[in-house]
Amino acid sequence: SRMTSYSSNGGFSINGRNFGGGNGITTSNMVGLNFSDQFAEGLDFSSSYFYNNSNSENTNKTKQTNLLPTGNFVSNSESNTISENNGHSIKADVEYDISDKLSVGITPNFTTGKSITRNNYLSNSEDENGRALNDSEGFSVNESTSNNFSNELFLTKNFDRKGRHLSFSLNNSNSKNDGLDFQNSVSRFYKDTDGDGINDETTVDARNQRTNSLNNRDRYEMNLTFTEKVLDSTSLNIGVDVSQEINKDRRSTFDFDPITGNFTQENELLSDNLFFKNNKVEPSIGLHSNTSKYFFNVNMGTSITRLDYQSQYVGIDTQVQRQYLYPSFSM
Repeated sequence: SRMTSYSSNGGFSINGRNFGGGNGITTSNMVGLNFSDQFAEGLDFSSSYFYNNSNSENTNKTKQTNLLPTGNFVSNSESNTISENNGHSIKADVEYDISDKLSVGITPNFTTGKSITRNNYLSNSEDENGRALNDSEGFSVNESTSNNFSNELFLTKNFDRKGRHLSFSLNNSNSKNDGLDFQNSVSRFYKDTDGDGINDETTVDARNQRTNSLNNRDRYEMNLTFTEKVLDSTSLNIGVDVSQEINKDRRSTFDFDPITGNFTQENELLSDNLFFKNNKVEPSIGLHSNTSKYFFNVNMGTSITRLDYQSQYVGIDTQVQRQYLYPSFSM
């Protein structure tokens, strides 16, 4: 079945996939293919591919009056933003009933996208007497590329004895996002230091920077569960969950060097490296009973967790490692 929804910003989604969207005037294009077949008895296959493209342009002009106990001031701003987004998505689903007691399936999903946004802006503020408080102008360019892969593998084995079965699943999700940002802006702040109503001090904040960013997210999960019927309506479950999560974030910002004519001066205050790793093992045992008169479900286990955190910022290296062991119980 296909589920389609629409948003107020011109975008829409089909079965969880988002297309288009954005502020201003947006043009969206989408093409997709779906295929499904049964290649052999018990072997079902389905797949889909989608390509989407959207372009948007938004021009904004604002005048705002701010009412404060210390005095009113007026802010004016203008901006123009142009963005383009392209994305590809591929998904497949394979299920194979090897026998009446053994089934296996796999569901890979891959998406990739690229976007670029250009923004030009200017703004100014003045008090109720028309004296300038601040003004700024600038432009920025933001480019990003994302790649995401996820997969689910499962296996179910039923034994000859009624109520006895084994299930296994392995899930992973991996994403990589690269960003490249350019910012060139000038902001000026005016001050009347002697109270004569005339600005006599100006502070300038000028930025001409390039920022490279990289974000990786990797997660793996494995579950193994054995189920044995001990009574007509009661089953015993013995299982273990194993997971690992790894996050890596890197941001490198460079200021423009007029001598070299390139972005070669590293800005340590806007650069950092972060690393996070979480390993977890959770063995468990439980009883499940369901009859026409009563129902109960009891589970208990232990969670073993190891955390590893590392960071680098302004020449300071930080490392934190923790291990936790705690019981769990639910019913």
